Amino acid sequence: MTIPQLLLVAVYGICLAFIFCYSLVQLHLTYLYWTRRKTILAPGAIPDESYTWPAVTVQLPLYNERYVVERLIDAVAALDYPRHLLQIQLLDDSTDDTSELIRQKMAQHAGSGLNWSTCAALTAAVTKPERCSTASSKPPATSLPSSMLILFHNLIS
Repeated sequence: MTIPQLLLVAVYGICLAFIFCYSLVQLHLTYLYWTRRKTILAPGAIPDESYTWPAVTVQLPLYNERYVVERLIDAVAALDYPRHLLQIQLLDDSTDDTSELIRQKMAQHAGSGLNWSTCAALTAAVTKPERCSTASSKPPATSLPSSMLILFHNLIS
């Protein structure tokens, strides 16, 4: 065998070894699932009354998302979570009519009890809170996340 042939066989062997190790990891995950699937809570299981729900902030960065922003806001408004513990931040740097669509949707959901806030950008919330507005009774400076848990949803167009 020549040196290029040996090199090719070595690379091929390394690739086979990698695929074999990857398959072993997948087999292990499958084994763990099959042995522990009975202990997983049923989907939709609601904790008892003594459970303390954490405060959650949902941040939605937007930039010229006129075609999806209304559906996105409706989906976030439909979250099944205690309203008083849910803060929704719309971080909008749009240069088209997306900002107006956001204002219309926020007005539509104004009576839902959600804590909505919108900012021109997250950095504006930190450095220039006057660029932020809220749909709740809180002042704009409270647009900073007020919870320990933050769900950051990023749209990919």
